[in-house]
Amino acid sequence: FLTLLTTIIAVTLANEYGFPQEIGKLPLQATGVRKKGPIKAYALGLYAPKETLQTPLSSLYNSLRLSKGGKGSRTFIMKVTFKVSSDKMASALCDSLGTRYKGDMTEVAEKILAGGKGGKGTVFQFDCVDSDTLGVTVNGKSMGKVEGKGIGSGFADIYLDGKGVSPSLKKSIEQRCNDLNE
Repeated sequence: FLTLLTTIIAVTLANEYGFPQEIGKLPLQATGVRKKGPIKAYALGLYAPKETLQTPLSSLYNSLRLSKGGKGSRTFIMKVTFKVSSDKMASALCDSLGTRYKGDMTEVAEKILAGGKGGKGTVFQFDCVDSDTLGVTVNGKSMGKVEGKGIGSGFADIYLDGKGVSPSLKKSIEQRCNDLNE
């Protein structure tokens, strides 16, 4: 019953926020929300190769995390559901990234801000192409790529490491892993 309920919640979130089932060749693997207190700041979708979740639960995050040798790219779609400006989004993401990546984040912030003022309905796409490359797209328009040792893996770790900022995304990932391995 729990498997069915979690699947229904994931499909509901995907439908409610209009996440596409695929980005490029990467399928939607999990959904969640990022909360700040009681407020849902943004809905979140994780796109990753299916084989990264076809692993025992005990090694799931090593398979998913680029910083732990995970293979393939990861894409995160963030659909802003509250009044969050691009300034606040850039600041929050760079703060989270700063604990996982030791390089300069000025270029990341600039690319987020180049996409406009943000706010409810804004869609951010972050492509962790590999461990050292992060692509930034805002509302369907590419803002370019940022390169730096560990920037792609550091960004993915905002959501996938032990201190991941979206517990609901991690629950969705674990349920998807269980579903694929049944």
